[in-house]
Amino acid sequence: MVHKCFWFLNRYDKDPRQFKNEERVYLSNFGINVVSEVLKEELSSLIEQKGAFIFSISHELRTPLHSILANCELMEESKLSEAQAELVKTIQDFAKLENEKNKITLKIQSTKRN
Repeated sequence: MVHKCFWFLNRYDKDPRQFKNEERVYLSNFGINVVSEVLKEELSSLIEQKGAFIFSISHELRTPLHSILANCELMEESKLSEAQAELVKTIQDFAKLENEKNKITLKIQSTKRN
């Protein structure tokens, strides 16, 4: 798309030219639009790469995660300490995130203790 914008810039003037204010504004806006298009194309490419990466990682994690979840379910049925129960719950939460059953929400919290 961007390469189509440059066809009219192939003109060369032998003499220096003074641009009018409106021409400067136009050229400035044109430059901004070109940069915007380039950034959109790069962002689109990065989003595609991110999607491929996440798909690959989630695929690689899915099989071992299912075996871990099966063991967690067995552990849930037995008597666990509080720390063990928290660990099982955390692993199950990660599995739910991987299955997109939950949404991630960010909260800003103070790390200082009162």
